[in-house]
Amino acid sequence: MSFRLKDLGPGLLYAGAAIGVSHLVQSTRAGVLFGLDLLLVVLLVNLIKYPFFAVGATYPALTGQNLLWGYKKVGAWALHLFSISHLLSVFVVQAAVTVVTVGVLQVSLLSEVDLKVLNFGFLVLFLLMGRLGKFSFIDHLMKGIVFVLALLTVVAVFMSLTLNPHFSLGVFSITNKEHFLFLIALVGWMPGPMDIPVWQSLWCLSKRKENKNFDHKKALFDFRLGHGVTTLLALLFIILGAGLSTGSVEIPGSAAQFARFLVDLYVKNLGEGFRPVIAILAFLAMLSTSLTCFDAFTRLNLAVVQSYKSDLDGESSKNKFLSSVVLIVGTQLIVFFALSNMRALVDFATMLSFSIAPLLAYLNTRLMLSDDIPLKYRLSKKQLYFNMLGITLFALLTLSFLLTLTSF
Repeated sequence: MSFRLKDLGPGLLYAGAAIGVSHLVQSTRAGVLFGLDLLLVVLLVNLIKYPFFAVGATYPALTGQNLLWGYKKVGAWALHLFSISHLLSVFVVQAAVTVVTVGVLQVSLLSEVDLKVLNFGFLVLFLLMGRLGKFSFIDHLMKGIVFVLALLTVVAVFMSLTLNPHFSLGVFSITNKEHFLFLIALVGWMPGPMDIPVWQSLWCLSKRKENKNFDHKKALFDFRLGHGVTTLLALLFIILGAGLSTGSVEIPGSAAQFARFLVDLYVKNLGEGFRPVIAILAFLAMLSTSLTCFDAFTRLNLAVVQSYKSDLDGESSKNKFLSSVVLIVGTQLIVFFALSNMRALVDFATMLSFSIAPLLAYLNTRLMLSDDIPLKYRLSKKQLYFNMLGITLFALLTLSFLLTLTSF
């Protein structure tokens, strides 16, 4: 199989979407609060979620359809389930990632500008960027961002280990309710929410329209590269956090305060000269997530409506513009009324994602066993057993999570 740089795309968009809240925020918090205690957990979560996420690349490549089309074939209930969860989370997720992005920028450069104004400005900027070109514009932009982000992260870890090679012992306890809820929030959006394969399927179909040679093998290779990058960077951010401080740090709740805390914590341990690198690293991590989420949600809003109204033109510039406007308005309302506690906003989004993870994992497994998939590409018995193990683990953790919430 010949593979060229232009064949990469959806996998790096997926990486850009994942490397943000789950990495910069949650993985760093995990390292700061618990040292390296959760390093193995993050590695296992990425491994367990791999087959469910890979469906987002393989299913559209083999069928020419997005995952919502497959969910609808499974049953109306499946489409309704996804649509409701999307409606409940779309504005919250976009707000959560964008306010952290602008919080980092506000702390670094634009301290005099109101965060709500900056947030609106970024959303409008994303809208204009989407109007500049087709899928290829976002595709090319994210290749550069992910490359620079990965390079800066490696540099940051190397500098951290050089200056502070020792880690304090972690204090994580599964029996501690607050620790357990943090674990749920971490797992829920690590490396991304369980609905991210639907985003991936939309990106893959857009990629195929611009690159007819983007077949199943290339789609799978592209996804594996993106998943590998997200896993590696998640581990590196935990190591970065663990090398800074553990156990007794009070993490601020607001976006601006958290951004300042994060940058200052790195600078305190690595030196003032390292501030520009950390600021750029934090900003690129969140910018990649904000931009890819905006692009994905714009497409997904239309795809959900199109699933119920088949005559809707999902590729219409007018419809994409309207979808973007709805996303901006809903997100800005969330920011306006729920900005006081960024951490609660992030945790709500990640916990919601975690709660529906078992059902979405089940649906993705069913799709790879359906008649729409050529026989040689369907799940083998070993793959099916691995998927069932993952679904069971997600279900047990979700049940434990719900029981923990009711006991507060």
